[in-house]
Amino acid sequence: MAKAKLILCDSNVLFDYFRGIPIMLQELDELGFDRLCISVISEAEMYVGMKRSEMRKTTETINRFNIIGLDSEISRHLSNLT
Repeated sequence: MAKAKLILCDSNVLFDYFRGIPIMLQELDELGFDRLCISVISEAEMYVGMKRSEMRKTTETINRFNIIGLDSEISRHLSNLT
């Protein structure tokens, strides 16, 4: 059986999931969080825009995703996917 490919989610996906947008909750749950990734940049954007009272929920949301670092090697690999 072929291994499922990872999916790199942009910040807007993360924010919609955090806000509980029903279609986003459904789509991501169907895809499976073991396949879903966010970059360290998206992680930082979540913390920058967070209210102090949202710390726990923000951290829980971020922890659902695999977090990947970005470097020039990864950038070159991503450019070959298009």
